[in-house]
Amino acid sequence: MLLVILGLLLTFTQVQAEPISSPSINPIILTSETDWRSDRIDDYMGTFSDEKAVIQAETLLKNHSLQSFLFEGKTNFGVNKKWPHWAVFAIDNRSGAPMVRYLEQAYSATDSISLYRLDHALGILDEAHLGDLLASDERPIPYRHPVFRLELTEGLNYFAVRIVTSSIVRFDLNLHHPQEFENHRSSDLLALGLLLGGIGFIVVYNLFLAISTKSRSYALYVAYAFSYMVYLLGFLGLVPYVMFSDQANSPLSSWDLYLVIDLNTICCVLFTNAFLDLRKHSKFFYWLLSAMATIAALNFTANLLFLHGSVPALKSLSIGSIVLMGYFLIGAGTRMIFKGYKPAYYFTFAWACLVVGNTIGMAANV
Repeated sequence: MLLVILGLLLTFTQVQAEPISSPSINPIILTSETDWRSDRIDDYMGTFSDEKAVIQAETLLKNHSLQSFLFEGKTNFGVNKKWPHWAVFAIDNRSGAPMVRYLEQAYSATDSISLYRLDHALGILDEAHLGDLLASDERPIPYRHPVFRLELTEGLNYFAVRIVTSSIVRFDLNLHHPQEFENHRSSDLLALGLLLGGIGFIVVYNLFLAISTKSRSYALYVAYAFSYMVYLLGFLGLVPYVMFSDQANSPLSSWDLYLVIDLNTICCVLFTNAFLDLRKHSKFFYWLLSAMATIAALNFTANLLFLHGSVPALKSLSIGSIVLMGYFLIGAGTRMIFKGYKPAYYFTFAWACLVVGNTIGMAANV
């Protein structure tokens, strides 16, 4: 009998020593320092939309079943979902020595993102917090994206990531070797510098044309291109590289970015109406696009003066309007092509490329 009792106690002790985790967690395995140079971790993490706030940061996952998590590669949860969203993953360090990796949230428009390092019972060992609510100068790793430094001990290392944001909820998590991250950061900033430099050149060049020719179309195109460049600065997390690096929740990192989207819609409609002369040649598209610009202007004014992004539906209206506008612009350009207006060929082709690219991008993130 004594041997049976001892056997039961030993079995119970072994069960308690096992990690409280789901068998669905497939750890990232690192067998040497050169493993996993740089890649996404979608296939190795589980995600959970905590609409009822059942997981508390203090106890975290210790008393929560991981069966609620989806281990199906779901990383995008849409917009206007301000409640916490969680991701869990594990890294199995089999190299025989501690190592360092960087975890990048490759989506700039994230208000708050927290990383928790967990023990085998999924209790908190330590934590770190990043996102737009923290001033850029206070980020331990300077970059336009939130980046966490992972100190990996030998064996299994468990982590949880928590996102709370007023924009699109996305777990765009990439794991980097330190040297690969430095290469990635340098090439990324160089490419974005060339992109914004090119747009800046277009703005300046067309500004000179607008002044020299006194053309209303050129002037409106300058306004559109400049508003688009400002949007990119905010959306890509580049504002702190220009100004406000010491300011938490800096401009163009929250609801005010939707103001720029509405402004972009307004400027684009005004340019299109002038460039294609729609009021004279296509009353239908003229009034259709003018109605969209009016809605965008009302939305812009309401949010700027009173609402400050507090109505989620109006954010969806901003996004929906500019997406729908692209298809209407293709329709307007096609209409003018049939009327024999040659510049409409270039206009329609450019917008078709942009709309197709945006559609593919949105479909890839559903």
